[in-house]
Amino acid sequence: MTATILVDTKPSTLFITPKKPYYTTANNFHLVQFSIQNHNFSSTMPPLKRRLKGYYSSSKNWNFKNSFRSAAASSATESPQLDKGSNNNNGDGDGDGQRKVPGLNTLFRRFWKVAAPYWFSEDKEPARLQLAAVFALTLGTTGISVGFNFLGRDFYNALANKDQEQFTKQLLYYLGAFAGGIPLFVLRDYAREILALRWRSWMTKFYMERYLKNQTFYKIQSQSIIDNPDQRIVDDLSSFTGTALSFSLTLFNAAVDLISFSNILYGIYPPLFVVLLAYSIGGTAISVFLGRELVTLNFLQEKKEADFRYGLVRVRENAESIAFFGGEENEIQLLLQRFKSAFENLTRLLVSSRNLEFFTSGYRYLIQILPAAVVAPMYFSGKIEFGVINQSVSAFNHILGDFSLIVYQFQAISAFSAVIDRLGEFDDVLDSSSSKCLSSSVEEISLTYCDERSSLLLESNGSILMDRCQKVLDLENLTLQTPTSKAILIRDLSLVINKKDHLLVTGPSGSGKTSLLRALAGLWNTGRGKITFYVNEGNDPQAPTSSEVPALKVNTADDTAEELEGPINRNDRGIFFLPQRPYMVLGTLRQQLLYPTWADDVIPTSDGGNPAGSLPFLMRNSSSGTSGGKRSKPTTDDLIQVLEDVRLGYILSRFGSLDSTHEWSSVLSLGEQQRLAFARLLLSKPKVVLLDESTSALDEANEEHLYRQIEAAGMTYISVGHRRTLYGHHNRNLNITTVDPSSNERNWHVEPINRDSLYNILNPYRSVGPRSQVFLEMNGRHCFTTAKCEACESIVHQQKHSSIPTALGVGKVLFFVSEALTMKYVLVTGGVVSGLGKGVTASSIGLLLKACGLRVTSIKIDPYLNTDAGTMSPFEHGEVFVLDDGGEVDLDLGNYERFLDIKLTRDNNITTGKIYQSVLEKERRGDYLGKTVQVVPHITDAIQEWIERVASIPVDGKEGPADVCVIELGGTIGDIESMPFIEALGQFSYHVGPGNFCLIHVSLVPVLNVVGEQKTKPTQHSVRGLRGLGLTPNILACRSTKALEDNVKAKLSQFCHVAAENILTLYDVPNIWHIPLLLRDQKAHEAILKGLNLLGVAREPDLQEWTARTRVYDILHEPVRIAMVGKYTGLSDSYLSVLKALLHASVACRRKLVVEWVAAGDLEDVTATEAPDVYKNAWDLLKGSDGVLVPGGFGDRGVQGKILAAKYARENKVPFLGICLGMQIAVIEFARSALGLHDANSTEFDPETSHPCVIFMPEGSKTYMGGTMRLGSRRTYFKVPNCKSAKLYSNASFVDERHRHRYEVNPNMVPQFENAGLSFVGRDETGRRMEIIELPSHPYFVGTQFHPEFKSRPGKPSALFLGLIAAASGQLDAVLQNYGNESKLLPNGISNGKPSVKTYQNGNAIKSSNGSLNGVYSNGNGVHH
Repeated sequence: MTATILVDTKPSTLFITPKKPYYTTANNFHLVQFSIQNHNFSSTMPPLKRRLKGYYSSSKNWNFKNSFRSAAASSATESPQLDKGSNNNNGDGDGDGQRKVPGLNTLFRRFWKVAAPYWFSEDKEPARLQLAAVFALTLGTTGISVGFNFLGRDFYNALANKDQEQFTKQLLYYLGAFAGGIPLFVLRDYAREILALRWRSWMTKFYMERYLKNQTFYKIQSQSIIDNPDQRIVDDLSSFTGTALSFSLTLFNAAVDLISFSNILYGIYPPLFVVLLAYSIGGTAISVFLGRELVTLNFLQEKKEADFRYGLVRVRENAESIAFFGGEENEIQLLLQRFKSAFENLTRLLVSSRNLEFFTSGYRYLIQILPAAVVAPMYFSGKIEFGVINQSVSAFNHILGDFSLIVYQFQAISAFSAVIDRLGEFDDVLDSSSSKCLSSSVEEISLTYCDERSSLLLESNGSILMDRCQKVLDLENLTLQTPTSKAILIRDLSLVINKKDHLLVTGPSGSGKTSLLRALAGLWNTGRGKITFYVNEGNDPQAPTSSEVPALKVNTADDTAEELEGPINRNDRGIFFLPQRPYMVLGTLRQQLLYPTWADDVIPTSDGGNPAGSLPFLMRNSSSGTSGGKRSKPTTDDLIQVLEDVRLGYILSRFGSLDSTHEWSSVLSLGEQQRLAFARLLLSKPKVVLLDESTSALDEANEEHLYRQIEAAGMTYISVGHRRTLYGHHNRNLNITTVDPSSNERNWHVEPINRDSLYNILNPYRSVGPRSQVFLEMNGRHCFTTAKCEACESIVHQQKHSSIPTALGVGKVLFFVSEALTMKYVLVTGGVVSGLGKGVTASSIGLLLKACGLRVTSIKIDPYLNTDAGTMSPFEHGEVFVLDDGGEVDLDLGNYERFLDIKLTRDNNITTGKIYQSVLEKERRGDYLGKTVQVVPHITDAIQEWIERVASIPVDGKEGPADVCVIELGGTIGDIESMPFIEALGQFSYHVGPGNFCLIHVSLVPVLNVVGEQKTKPTQHSVRGLRGLGLTPNILACRSTKALEDNVKAKLSQFCHVAAENILTLYDVPNIWHIPLLLRDQKAHEAILKGLNLLGVAREPDLQEWTARTRVYDILHEPVRIAMVGKYTGLSDSYLSVLKALLHASVACRRKLVVEWVAAGDLEDVTATEAPDVYKNAWDLLKGSDGVLVPGGFGDRGVQGKILAAKYARENKVPFLGICLGMQIAVIEFARSALGLHDANSTEFDPETSHPCVIFMPEGSKTYMGGTMRLGSRRTYFKVPNCKSAKLYSNASFVDERHRHRYEVNPNMVPQFENAGLSFVGRDETGRRMEIIELPSHPYFVGTQFHPEFKSRPGKPSALFLGLIAAASGQLDAVLQNYGNESKLLPNGISNGKPSVKTYQNGNAIKSSNGSLNGVYSNGNGVHH
């Protein structure tokens, strides 16, 4: 990321500003304040104050908010947010206390304005019918209530008279009335909710259309007219529709109730009716008095809560910028200030509610006895029966509830009033958008689109001039002002842009460069003058001539703009705008490329087949905004080609396909986003392009490449930028200066740019390098430009101070520096025997080079015919390692990822099957033009092309290719299947040339026990065979039980033609974490760097952290025992990544890992009969372990044993982790034991089971096994935020983990499991696919459908493995409590739930002398080396 470094006079002070500055959410000058406070800029304050003269008040406390507007014209016009009105208090509390309570007239007016449009809309007929149905149901429910009143009277009379027969009869009437009435009440509420939802849907569309029309959303945001419009559309509309219907029905019901029950009550006892009136009127008056502040407080609470929530959203969206600024403390203060404001307002709201509740509670409880007390004398005198008392109480309550509606609903009414006020205010703003109330300027800039034929300049005889003279843009007397302060930015600009012109707009910051683009885009119209675009209005061959072509005004000073239908689409008119930070739509990579020109084709209208369901008004007819036909949508091949054109071809292999979906603004760097925007541009092929710092995140080479692309496409472009390199891509320069308020002179000038002059000034230095950058000092400013040279390829650091007259002024060439390193390759081969540790060696070499400051990638070549490792048995080739893109690859790629902390792609694993498949596909397509396809050259060429292509794919999260590619050739020299690869690599070494290729040969120097002498003959023969195949080793890495003796090295050097200092010893060490240190101590990095001509580039390797973690691991002694219950326990490589993840976690918890290998079949009852000793030993190991892990697998062998292990762990509270199949096993066991479903099973093991807990995924294939599973990185969302898993993942809302499965938990049985206590805490984005299970009642019982072991790294242990080890060693509570607390270090060395000293491992099988396997101590149960 490009950054500006500001250094204070104090040497310890450093301040870094990122590419995208961050503006705090309070007044904008807080940015300067916290920069000064946190970074000790006191010495820079005097010049800072001089530069910001007028930006702060004369008082001691700087007041940025009010004075900022006056300075916007001169220094802050580059962002619309910098010219703000005074309406937005930003949640700081300014003015909140002075907000006036809206009057009843205002509230009723706004209520009617918001509510009425729907009932007179195109949906009015169904809406009114539904409303009538709701009112009819309400009448019905009121009638039922009256009936209940009379039934209650007779019921209690029978009870008082002890008339059992009458009592039974009335009871049956009661029950019948209940049975018939309750559905009516339910249907009434359901109909009301459905109508509210329909109303809300219409209003949401209604308000969104108005919000996004006429750029109202932009005006509201840029001028801060109102706060939080998004909350008003989402929350307030939902509250308004639901509450409005509820209140309407409540009033209607109250009116009906009042009529019905007043007659009853008045007929019983008229004085009681009088008492009721007096009681309700008095209560209402007191309630209004006590709750008079609630409307204001509710309004403010909505605003303050929204402001606080918006502050948190801004932190999330600007996380990187805040981290760069180091502004965490400032953000905490601002957020706490907003929360404090909301808290204080809520406290006042609660106090007011409490005071009101004191009265309403007494008011409500008093009516329980008041009616009985009034009518009791009549009962005592025998004038009425006992049931009449109950009837009077019921009628009294009904009528009082109607009269006291304000008393009971006062808090709800006050909250609803706040909603009405906010929506009414929003509605007024939306109405004013089209009537110019958002901009009070008298004059406006006229923006006009004319047909392109009207721009042709004609000769006197009527013939058309050359194409070069066709106008595309005409600016006439344009004076541009800021929207609010009306400060002049550009004065009286007149300019004509012709076809294929390339204009560069420059000037100091704040001069109005970007504001000019806003005016051209129609975003700003404050000022005067005319902007005319000459665009293609259609394809009609009979279109009128230039004199007859009408102009289309978009926004002018008159009212003609109102005649337009729909928004103007600049893209369809051949005008394309590229901002500095492109907009990344939510969708697939294909949608990113097609946006915005073909947005209608790629954005689905709904999730289902019926686009709008039962709501036709939600259907929106898209319009292109042009009269011409729509251009054809690019094909998939076109999209792939355009990615290659902008140098983004590698992202297809990185993300899998064009239809992959990601959060693109997060997964792509800013430079990649900018190149993606250029891809959109090349696909759309507009006539005019407006670029606003669109290459700011790119290096000069990519910038030059992209500008050449759009220039070659014949586009006219206008660029705003500060880079001097931009001059080389434009032919005219519009320079804008700051307006002088005291002068009426124009503040701009246009001059041509002579590209030849820019190029010729660099001619004396062409011999610097093939593509070198020249650092110039021009007029006191520094800039980079590019010299195209033909000579030396080395990196040259020279200083040239000769003055050079240039088109830009007099400058100095300060120094030259190479643009980029040529890719270097390190090949690791093996000889004598297999299993020597080539993977360890290759990974260690990569780590060593990375420690030297180089970027490293890796490639593994496997000579087998399989296209990938997906269908291989673990016994055959070890585990299948899964990558982010779903590639099923050799386990050595897991070693590379763990060592180098990188993310490889499926193409980083080359197999014979892949190479032959690609060649045969080319042959079938006819790419070889009829030639005979042979191993040489076609197979060998394909191998070389594959290596070069994959080596350029960035794998470390940074942009651009790596510096060094480490290639491991699998197998042993002399194997027949590896011959094509050896031939190809021999050709490849010649192709890339000396200094770019280094071969390291790993061989064996055995020691015969009989004589105790190190034998060199096997290595001599191996090297002789290698040289006979065309490859000569630069370095020998000799495996032996002890260090090579000097005479042995001399002998090898003599017979193998390798310098003695390039012969390395890889002898046995306590654990393989020592291998990189061993290589460093023998100066292996110097030998490699020398062979690659990198000695002057790389630094000394920094392995301090590696050395520390190696020492820490060596001293671990307290064991933690984990029972690994699996199917492939005979070969530890079958679970290599699981072992390494356990190791990372155990080191983090300061425990020595001991793996108890338990064959799952040995736990089954059949083994107790056939081999009781094996059975007993297996159960002893299981019961003696501190934790149980059931890894993934396939097939039914050992399944019952795994189920028994899961049951033992669950019932005995032993920490348990189930991975993939292990999770499914846990679910099956729970179904059998807890749910009593004894035949519960997976359809993988029993297709006919009556209780399928685990089922086959519908998208899977049972025909083809390879690559048909659910593979690669998928997102899991946490549905239970406080679960252990979420805490271990640092309380993240989601995680991305790798998958490899074709069966899943049956979603239809999930409710049964959850009711029984099994919690599915993690699910996929649909919520239907179960990803993580937990047993809340268990200390640690977790299962995952994904494989967390594939992303575990030394120093970054997998969260769930860390939880297992922590639970097994009694540290889980401490880990959960302290996770994320950096200041707290646990006694066992865990800080934040992570190791205080990070660990690392490579996972290959070099056996140590102490009998441990890769540092993992085992019980020796079937573990093979």
